[in-house]
Amino acid sequence: MLDMVKSFKELTPELEKFAGGKGYMLSRMFQDGYPVPEGFVILPAAFQEGELKSEAWNKIQYYLNAIKEKSGKSLFAVRSSALSEDSQKASFAGATYSC
Repeated sequence: MLDMVKSFKELTPELEKFAGGKGYMLSRMFQDGYPVPEGFVILPAAFQEGELKSEAWNKIQYYLNAIKEKSGKSLFAVRSSALSEDSQKASFAGATYSC
């Protein structure tokens, strides 16, 4: 479960290719002290055959509860991404459905 879900504080450069550009840059800005709200990234290892693993769901719930407890709010934004969305020559950000 080590690399299924990482908070912005925990995300390392080695995981950039799995976190995606936006998730990784938000984590870097957070780590560098910019005014970025706490958050986390759900990595590809959190899924098996298209379904979220229960261990990953437990970690997501942990992070959501920690954020709510610290900020007193439960507002959040979700950004979906797929590993195949971006390449060196093209970006397909927003091509997948988000709900």
